[in-house]
Amino acid sequence: GMRPAELADALARGASAVIITPRGQNPTGAVLDEGRARELRAELARALEEQGKKFEFHTYPGAGHSFFAADRPAYRPEAAKEGWEEIWRFFGEYLSTGGA
Repeated sequence: GMRPAELADALARGASAVIITPRGQNPTGAVLDEGRARELRAELARALEEQGKKFEFHTYPGAGHSFFAADRPAYRPEAAKEGWEEIWRFFGEYLSTGGA
């Protein structure tokens, strides 16, 4: 995934993509302490805010890397269900054309 500086650079060059990173307890999939995870979320938020992008962060306690992958031991069905609900709500709110 992109690091905050890479994201800021891509946004400054005109990138306009929806970025969804459903995560367990840290924002990169790497093993981080919670303090570093908060710093990365803050850096990502700044980069997105500076470019006027819509975003949300959701953390799923007890769910680690790959919690969306139904074929892996890390799968957490409750967190994955909640994550998909958030994704579809976000898409409906920000990507919907209003048509049927």
